[in-house]
Parts: sequence; C-alpha cells; structure tokens
Amino acid sequence: MQIPVTKQDLKPYLRLIQERRKRNTDSPLWGMIDSRWLSVVDNAQQSLRLARSGKAGNRHGRLAAAAIEQLSQTSDRTEIADTAMAMFILQEFEPRRFVSDRAFWHQLARRTIRVGDIHSGSRIDHSSNRMRLIYRDAPAEVTLALGKLFVDVFGMAGSLLAKKEIEEAKRRRNEIEDIAQAVRELK
Repeated sequence: MQIPVTKQDLKPYLRLIQERRKRNTDSPLWGMIDSRWLSVVDNAQQSLRLARSGKAGNRHGRLAAAAIEQLSQTSDRTEIADTAMAMFILQEFEPRRFVSDRAFWHQLARRTIRVGDIHSGSRIDHSSNRMRLIYRDAPAEVTLALGKLFVDVFGMAGSLLAKKEIEEAKRRRNEIEDIAQAVRELK
C-alpha cells in the first residue's frame, strides 16, 4: 500500500526548488514550464467547451480537465510547477517511497491538485468546536490521468533538477569528507 505524501514531507524539496528559482530568476526554464502549463490549461478548457456543447467524451478525461481548469483559476502557476517538480526531487531522493510508477502518478496528482482548493471541504470537529478542512480525492482514474499529464508537463524539468540537486549534494558531501580527511592528517 502506498503511503501518502504530505505537505510536510514535500517541504524540504519545495524549498530546494524555490531556492534554485531565486538563484536563476532569468533562466528560460521557468518560461518554458509556464508555457507548457498554459498549453495544458488551454487544452483542458477546449475539452470542457466541447463537452458542454454536447460532444461525447471520456468522463475521467472531462473530470481531469475540470480539475486542471479549476486549479489554474485558484492557484498560482509557479506554486503548481514548484510542487510538481518537488515531487520529482522527492522521488529521486527517496526512490523506495513509491511502490510503483502508478503510485507516484497518483501522489503527484494528489499533491499538485491540493495546491488549490479542489476537492476540499470542511467539517466541524465537535470535540474541539473547530472547523476542520478535509480533502476528498478524485476517482483513481482521474488522478491517474492527472498524474500522467503532470509527468508530461513537469517530468523532464523535475527529473533533471532532481539529478542536479543530487550532484550538488554529492559535491557537498565530498567536500566535507575532504575536510575531515585533512583534519585527520593533522599532526
């Protein structure tokens, strides 16, 4: 069984993406990712227009398109992209966390969709008299479709950024080992 990825689990990887974005503000990568995302949003909106006009289509594809449209309207596209790419870094740093590619796609969709207020509701916790936010996941076929879509949009950039982060971590580790070795060799 797949253990869900929480916002807390993703936080250090999100920080890595945000720091890289700050260091490379004028990189063309960010514009490319934005244009890929906007293309997906346009396709989703076109698909929904066709569905509303009565054209037959796949129910899960329509629900996925509706989720994409709602996500684009309620969330910042930078936050969406950063969250999705942070998931790829998480996958590279913790490869055994996901039991399969499908499990990763579902978690990628779940975590990215939760950037917005999609599939969220509230309930009253009577024991503490507080309002609690709850999430209702979309059907598995919809999250699978969204996960595959997010892999297409953010996958290459996310994976390459993950490899870059791993290389930098190795370089820092080697530097620390060199310092430790130099200290051991002192007389």
